[in-house]
Amino acid sequence: MLAAKNQTHTLLFTLDNPLPPELAGPHPHQAQHGRREAQASFADFIKKTGRTTPLLVARFIARQIAIETQKLATGSLLAAKKAIPNVEIDFTDAEGTADAYTLSDHIERLRYLEIQRNEEEEGMLISVLRHALPGLEEFMTAQKHAMISGKMSYNAFGVCYGGGRDDKVRGFTSSVHT
Repeated sequence: MLAAKNQTHTLLFTLDNPLPPELAGPHPHQAQHGRREAQASFADFIKKTGRTTPLLVARFIARQIAIETQKLATGSLLAAKKAIPNVEIDFTDAEGTADAYTLSDHIERLRYLEIQRNEEEEGMLISVLRHALPGLEEFMTAQKHAMISGKMSYNAFGVCYGGGRDDKVRGFTSSVHT
């Protein structure tokens, strides 16, 4: 629960400051209303469409942002010669090793579908990012959103309880690339 909060949830679904405490400055309260509306619209869209790809893409982008802001926080603590907090270690922390395997490297190796751009989905995610921290919307381009959506669509799989389901099958009319 704490890892999810630090990695994605704070940025996407709360009004908490998404920056680590080492980097967090005053968080303007006047922007909270717009942030809450953007988050609610995004959550309603996911519920309405029943698709998990927008949520997977949002969590992936939030995770990348969390990794980069943690690097900045660690760098500022080192510069100030302060104690570095113990951060949860997972496969994305391999950058200090000889392998240097990151989350971005993992995604780059995935196969994908070429899918049509969903401007509504893309706009909602950009709105969530913009309201969390102004400037984050520049992190998400139309091409990047379509590429990550295609990779998530191809590589995600459903978990079916109680013998499975056959009422949610969706076909794709796209070609598969490696």
